[in-house]
Amino acid sequence: MLSSGPALRTFAELLSASREPDIRAVAQFMLAARDYGEAPASIRRRREMLEAPSVLAARQHLNLAYTLYRALPSGSREITRVADVALRRFDSRPRHLGWALWFSRGIYQDAARTRRLEEALAARDSLYQRALRNELAALRGDGELLWQILQEEDLGPSERLDVLRRIKDVPGFDRERLIREYEIEVARPAPLYDAFADYAALHSRTHDHLRASEVWRRFFDHPREFRGIDLAHAVSGIGGELRRAGRPEQAWEWLEPELDGYVGSVLVEATQAQIALGDLPRAEAIARSSVERYPGMWHFVRELALVLWLRGRHAEAAEQIASTKRLHTRTAELEIASAFGQAFAEPGGPAMLAAFRELVELRLPFDMLQSVIDELRSREKYDLAVELGMQMHDPKRYIMLCTEIYKSMALARGEAEALEWLSGTLDPSSVRVAAKLFYLRDADELLWTLTTDPEAGHGGAKTWLLRVAAHLRAEAPDPARHAVLVAHYTEHGVDSERLAEAGRETGAGGDLEGRSKGPQTGESNLGSKPSFEDRLGAALLGMGSEEDVLRSARDPNELCLAASFFGLRAEKEGRYEDALRLYQLGLTTPSRNSVEYLELRGGLRRIMDLWKKPQVTPREPRTAALTSKRLL
Repeated sequence: MLSSGPALRTFAELLSASREPDIRAVAQFMLAARDYGEAPASIRRRREMLEAPSVLAARQHLNLAYTLYRALPSGSREITRVADVALRRFDSRPRHLGWALWFSRGIYQDAARTRRLEEALAARDSLYQRALRNELAALRGDGELLWQILQEEDLGPSERLDVLRRIKDVPGFDRERLIREYEIEVARPAPLYDAFADYAALHSRTHDHLRASEVWRRFFDHPREFRGIDLAHAVSGIGGELRRAGRPEQAWEWLEPELDGYVGSVLVEATQAQIALGDLPRAEAIARSSVERYPGMWHFVRELALVLWLRGRHAEAAEQIASTKRLHTRTAELEIASAFGQAFAEPGGPAMLAAFRELVELRLPFDMLQSVIDELRSREKYDLAVELGMQMHDPKRYIMLCTEIYKSMALARGEAEALEWLSGTLDPSSVRVAAKLFYLRDADELLWTLTTDPEAGHGGAKTWLLRVAAHLRAEAPDPARHAVLVAHYTEHGVDSERLAEAGRETGAGGDLEGRSKGPQTGESNLGSKPSFEDRLGAALLGMGSEEDVLRSARDPNELCLAASFFGLRAEKEGRYEDALRLYQLGLTTPSRNSVEYLELRGGLRRIMDLWKKPQVTPREPRTAALTSKRLL
């Protein structure tokens, strides 16, 4: 964090002394853009600066958006908002639209993204034309076009590497042909550092670590072409590949001479090499010096916590994690969880429980603690996952915590014992609102075994709808439950004729920006008009028209919900282009504070790779007629 640096003090003085609006705007921006802190006030200041009109340069705005994105917690709904603001700001600046698109690529992928890429390519004065063209080809999974681009004679080395990276992400790429192209790149008289890094990563991806280390060794055939920091990064690459190949002694020979430098990857690999060699005191000394050099960086905190766990100093490890404020990103949580799994891969038992207890006592975030338990489940240590879950206490996430313990217990001791435990643990009043959490936490069985009577207060029509969705996403759908679902909607009088009638009533004059009409209880209607949830559930089972339900959506939330579940059905049926259009349709709604919106983003990410290689004959999706301005 740079908030105490001399440059920021200078900008603060400038802001307080100057009365010129433009100078004050630049000073205010620099204070916000260089503040990488995660405190609410820091995030709020940068958000306000990003959204306010100003005279700042395009790249400055983009840098501000990027630092704000990095500061927000993983999964935060604000992340998409930041990307949207960045894209809107660049609408009138086609030269810099490419920058905004590049920034947004790690946040979301939707219909607007493809359209904006096409717009940026059409702008004659747009920067990075080739990068945008490559991005669009990769987004569409057009490997043949990427190979054609690679043959263009005027491509420079960095442009060729950009194309090669995108070819690697296309399913079914020609590996041997790619290797030949990388050989051309590393054999140049003045090769690029990234050529070696990408080529080594290609081999490492298939666990050919010795071959990857040989690629890195060839880097040293060009010592005059690279800076010292590049050479140090290459050393860490060699050390890491040799360690993963089971040769920690050779790895240490390469890494030890570089320990006095300031390349963090060398310090991380040196710590891992000493762990592999069994010299934990030396590993701790290296890890502790890394944390002192780079305070607050989770990469080094992970290594120090790992060594402390291995040495049995669990309280110190927990305190080190708790004192690091940058550990609430999803990547950091998963890395801490993997370190925990690595530390207790063999001993487990009492030592693991003691270490986890220290984490719980310091009240670390629920998601981080649950990531540790997920790591144990992935290693098939189900009984230990149950014991760790029992140690957690989080009143705000009581139902979620009990659901996760139930999942671990079902794997360890069987479904019957897990259900008996959950039934005796959950307060009966909690079951009335638990159905959606069961669905979101992938505990679909509980929608039938615990929420046994939706009509008697267990969620009504919403629970029946979630049962349908869970049935659709099941690997092996139960025919008996399918029959129960069909019987329920038949009993409630939901048929294709009434779905069409509902669509006619609200489709012509429906206003998605307006308020919803009618009852909002979510309870099934036995009267004249079934609820929206009833109509949606019946249509998902094939008892009505998808188009009629979408047209009958009275507000953005209902459209978002319907698009999410219809997209899921299309995805499971192999209609990937239909699924893609439905997910994109839902993402066009302003319903961004709903769980369904996050589900849509997850569905879109799943479908993108499948869309690149469709398993059905392309055809006009059934929802094409619904992408009108009324819904957008």
